[in-house]
Amino acid sequence: MTNVDILFWVSIGLMVLSFLLLGHLIIATTRRSSPTTPTSGIGGAQPQALDVATLVKDMGELAASFSKAGPVGTIATLCVFFTLVALAASGVVKIGV
Repeated sequence: MTNVDILFWVSIGLMVLSFLLLGHLIIATTRRSSPTTPTSGIGGAQPQALDVATLVKDMGELAASFSKAGPVGTIATLCVFFTLVALAASGVVKIGV
């Protein structure tokens, strides 16, 4: 078993663990909160056009807000990160050259 294989399996294990913890936190939060009615669209979402400058600015604000994020946001982000690491280690996704 090579180092890449070890990285792959550790990343898969951490991704599954993160996903299970995310599911548990979402279920626990949902049971404690009262249901709200959306104002319009799915979940109250409003359709908007994509503006790249605004997107870049919002990504910077998102990165800054992760320092203040609760456990659900952090776990969801880690779940995606571990999935990407596992995909890169397996060779499905190529990063760089």
